[in-house]
Amino acid sequence: MFARIFRADLKPGQGDGYARSIDQKVIPILRKFSGFRDEIAMVSADGKEGIGISFWNGRKTQKLTTAQLTRMSAKHSSPLWPALRSLTSIG
Repeated sequence: MFARIFRADLKPGQGDGYARSIDQKVIPILRKFSGFRDEIAMVSADGKEGIGISFWNGRKTQKLTTAQLTRMSAKHSSPLWPALRSLTSIG
């Protein structure tokens, strides 16, 4: 199993909306990708950063989806789904 960690800057007061957006919008989209297992979304203690960890079956699927996820983030960027600041793969 492999993991992808992403980070996004949040404006004050967006933490709850960010987490809800991940659960209601992002995860259903990710479920369409072959090899996707699950995702955990968190907000930093100061509420300035959204952090997500997604889990994938293998490195091949993880690599194939990196460009797609980056484009998807830019396309859907909004106050509740900000553009990715960083995307890191591990595993």
